[in-house]
Amino acid sequence: MPPAQITEAVAKGVVDGAMATWELVPAVKLQEVTRSPHGEARPTRWRSLRTRS
Repeated sequence: MPPAQITEAVAKGVVDGAMATWELVPAVKLQEVTRSPHGEARPTRWRSLRTRS
């Protein structure tokens, strides 16, 4: 996915997260659509992952 589309995809819920260099985060304003610098996934997503066997 092109870096310019990451922020929009996270904001719309198309993807739960992305891996990027620290330099890219402010460039694409990723911090505006995530709750932490680690880009944590939504709590409901984490719960669904823990319940899988």
